[in-house]
Amino acid sequence: WLLLMALFPAAIYTYTDSLWTGVQVFLGIAFVTTLGLLWAFWGALFPKDVGDFARVAQPYNIDGNNDAGVEYRQSSALAVLEIFAADSAATDATLDGAKATAGRKAGEGARVASEQPFSVAALKDAGGVKITFTTDAKATGAHTSLYYFTTDRWRVKVLASTPVGGKEADRMLDEFVRALPWNTLGTDSGLH
Repeated sequence: WLLLMALFPAAIYTYTDSLWTGVQVFLGIAFVTTLGLLWAFWGALFPKDVGDFARVAQPYNIDGNNDAGVEYRQSSALAVLEIFAADSAATDATLDGAKATAGRKAGEGARVASEQPFSVAALKDAGGVKITFTTDAKATGAHTSLYYFTTDRWRVKVLASTPVGGKEADRMLDEFVRALPWNTLGTDSGLH
């Protein structure tokens, strides 16, 4: 559709005016149409609200490729959702890379407190893991969890944190991850 929407007017201008005018018309229409499609697509890609969390900014791409991410906030928590193609070269497209990033973001002295399987009902064929980080007693007591899922086509990373740890914070972050529209992962109008 993009090609037809831009090619037809460009052909008319090329025939009636000049080749350069036709190229300019083609590029102008293609650029505007692409921006419109991306704006509409990203709105469907990452919903505005997930449970008690709200999207706080426009989605972003990672390293200029097809990988994308977005931030969600709730009054006492932050969650960063990033989706990578299975063949992505981004650092966090691997579990080891995502774990290293999460450890740095968890703060000074952070270490893995637990690493256990994490399942989501809508992701029957995907492997998921939840890694919880703790910090030294001198640190603020922030709670940071990394959720990482692997499917045949995608790698999904959710890095979530709250200023205070505990069972309630853990439950809240788990609920956010399970509330994501997983059944749309990989569809044209869904979660990437």
